[in-house]
Order: sequence, then structure tokens, then C-alpha cells
Amino acid sequence: MDELSEIKEAINTIKETLVFLVEQEKVRGEEVAALNDKIEAVNELVTKQIVEPSIAYYNEEQFNKFNDKYGERLGKYDELMKSSLNSPDYSTTRAAWDDLQGMSDEEKSAIDMDKYVEGVESGIADYVAKIKAQLGLPPESEVEIKADEKGVEVKADTDGDGKKETVTEEKAEEKTDVEGGADEAEIDPELAKELEAYASK
Repeated sequence: MDELSEIKEAINTIKETLVFLVEQEKVRGEEVAALNDKIEAVNELVTKQIVEPSIAYYNEEQFNKFNDKYGERLGKYDELMKSSLNSPDYSTTRAAWDDLQGMSDEEKSAIDMDKYVEGVESGIADYVAKIKAQLGLPPESEVEIKADEKGVEVKADTDGDGKKETVTEEKAEEKTDVEGGADEAEIDPELAKELEAYASK
């Protein structure tokens, strides 16, 4: 075999080796891709069946502790909030907790929980106080605020007999003032929205 033939044979051998290495690399690439798919599937399975349920369980456990401590205080506003927001399942305690969970970890770590709950109570009390003041009702009078697709209605015990009478009513399309032992008054639509804005923070 002459020198030229030897060089050609050597080149062919190198080519065959390179082809083999490329094929092996492709196989390894396919194996890696398949392995990555399996890892991703396992991660998704673990996340959905273990991690997420565990987080949900932990969060619910924390809420239950919050509810045990503050549920009685905040629960007394539930009926008012349910009727005001036309939401039969509304829970003041749950809303306060969800609002808290919407904060950053840094914000939550700086919160005094007793003061936070006092702030929730204060926000609701301020809303009711504004309604009473606008209608000329005594601060100690009990009120009932009802909102639905028909409009907003406010009832109050205006003469201390324990019976609530309609003192103002705002319908969706027309406004009607109703006498109920207090000066006739028309509730400000913006004021009626304050509670909903507060509750949906």
C-alpha cells in the first residue's frame, strides 16, 4: 500500500470514528431529554399530590388558629357584611385572613396581630358610623344594611323600641326616601361602595 492510500484510509477511519461519536452523542442527548421529561413528570406529580396539598393543609391549620383566637371578635360582623355585600357565605374572619396572606413575608413579620384585628374592626365600625352620621342616627343605634341587585337599603332602630325600620333606600335605577322615624336622607352611592372596597382589599 502506497503512502497516499494509507493517508486516505486513515482519513476514512477518522471520519467513521467521528460519525460514531456523533451518533453516540445523539443517543446520549435523547437519553438526557427522556430523563429530563421523567424528572419533570415526577416533579409535577410530587407538586400536585404532595407539596400543594401540604401547603394548603398548613395554611388551613394556620387559619384555624387565627379563627380560634379572633373568630368570635370578627364573626359578630358577619351578618352585617353578608347583607351589605349580598354575599351569603361571607366570613369577616376569612376575609381578614386572606387579606393578611396577600401581604409580603416582610410585611406580615412586622404586624402586631392584635392591632391588625383591631384595624379590621375599626374599618367596619367607621363605615357604619358614616352611614349613621349621614342619616342623622344616634351613634348607639343599631343598623342593618342590605345590598342586592335591586339596590341598597338601610334599616335602623330609631326610637329604641327594638324594631328596625327602613330609613333610606336607594334602588338601582331610581332613588326612594322612606320615612322611618328619622329625617329623610339619601345615602351617598360612594359611601355604599366603601365597605365593598374595604372588604376586597
